[in-house]
Amino acid sequence: MWQVLATIREFGGLFYLLFLFLSPIVAFSVAVRRPQRKALIGIWGFLLFALLSVVVGLVGARVYYLLVDPPTRRLDLFWNKLLSFRRGTSFFGAPIFAISFLWLFVRLRKQSFREWIDFLAPALLAGYCVALLSCVCAGCCPGKPTDLIWGIPDKTFSHFLHPSKIYDLFITLPFLCMTLVRTPRFSGEIGLIGCFGFCFARIISEMFRVHSSGAYAFGSVISYAQLVAGAFLILATIGSLKWTKLDGTRQIR
Repeated sequence: MWQVLATIREFGGLFYLLFLFLSPIVAFSVAVRRPQRKALIGIWGFLLFALLSVVVGLVGARVYYLLVDPPTRRLDLFWNKLLSFRRGTSFFGAPIFAISFLWLFVRLRKQSFREWIDFLAPALLAGYCVALLSCVCAGCCPGKPTDLIWGIPDKTFSHFLHPSKIYDLFITLPFLCMTLVRTPRFSGEIGLIGCFGFCFARIISEMFRVHSSGAYAFGSVISYAQLVAGAFLILATIGSLKWTKLDGTRQIR
């Protein structure tokens, strides 16, 4: 098994790019097959929306990385690093920017934001699961050292580490399945399930990751990623309570 992983690691950059390339393709493929898509947007319009969302998400991932891991406090340094195109992104910036873009897009089209997040949640979770494999192949986002039998070797194969991204993947998968098969009780429920799954998986997997000192919000206990995930969970909980009250418990057909 480790020989296979060693072979993958030799081409880590290639596999990293491969899965990152496949991630939006998988997400797009899941989305266009969703029954709600035809009622919300045409295929070419959705393709344009998806391309713009990817661009906005990449910018958000870069901006979040510069602000948080490691934090860039000075504005002049921030702009210099942002425009340098040097390696470094953080996934949490992508959904923050993309959701903001989605909200603006839906407002301009005078459609329901809740219907759109129900439509997009399974696709986004599917794409995220594929993107996690890129981290596993590249050996980035290292976990903490462990003696457990499922630990994976580090890049030098001298120590065994928690497979934090595999934990993330296994926690996310049940929520992905739920978004694909569940009949929602109220408009927006599928989107909220996707949000809960993503945030819960990140909070748990972050417990087993090694971070730089600048990636922690409070001492060396809570990372910025966990803090942002917790904020999303609170917002999702508020949304769930509010939308349940608005729609009652009727089945959305």
